[in-house]
Amino acid sequence: MMFVRILLRAVLLATLALVGGCFFTGAKHSQGVLIGTARAPSQGAVRLVMHGDELSEPYEEIAIVQAKSSFNVDGRPAILAALESEARAVGANGVIEVRVNDNYADPNDPEQGWFLASGVAVYFETSTSESAAEGE
Repeated sequence: MMFVRILLRAVLLATLALVGGCFFTGAKHSQGVLIGTARAPSQGAVRLVMHGDELSEPYEEIAIVQAKSSFNVDGRPAILAALESEARAVGANGVIEVRVNDNYADPNDPEQGWFLASGVAVYFETSTSESAAEGE
């Protein structure tokens, strides 16, 4: 069952990357695909957990999210903020398995490229701020 879930995530991420690449015009673009039940949109902080980082707390998967931006428009911090915004829209308080790719359209001109960030929007059962408050 776990293998099927991982395979499904990989297929959805690849599909988002292909679709996003077809319609990208240079401005910031974000999108998501629900894989669980969306919650009410959130205004709180969104925790980003990079691919390969350890994660031990329970969570509920909500959506696969993606954001893309050209180098000369926003840069890496803005693309991560767009990913957080997409997660908030589906009620997530975290994004796990975050990957950021730098893609160059022309290797001789680094301004002609884009950032692509993707991950799985989740709802952590116990948020970091709640855990800190309980520990006091």
